[in-house]
Amino acid sequence: MDNIAAGKLIKELRLSKKITLNKFASKVKISTSSLSRIENGNQEMSFTQLIIICEELGISVSEFIKKLEKTNHLFYDLLSMDNISNESVLDIDSRLQKMIDELQAEQKKALFLFLLSIKK
Repeated sequence: MDNIAAGKLIKELRLSKKITLNKFASKVKISTSSLSRIENGNQEMSFTQLIIICEELGISVSEFIKKLEKTNHLFYDLLSMDNISNESVLDIDSRLQKMIDELQAEQKKALFLFLLSIKK
């Protein structure tokens, strides 16, 4: 399993449920620092941990893996833009919007300046 993609998906699902890192770590019975490392792809999780995490997120392990595969498929679509489907473009739009919505004001400013610089 791709630790980075799995960690990002866990974080995305946790944030969509508006659960703090501390509270979620407590619910899944691991330290906050371990959960942070898992979400950042810096620590592997056991299958048992994945089961507990999925239960707390209200998703089955098979649904989690399907979402993970879809994320990986989108990534590979982006690598070969010629093969990108309209559905993938819509998914990119919604994911970008979600990511932007979660940014703090200073991060939004930095992103805006970055986009301005590459658009020229």
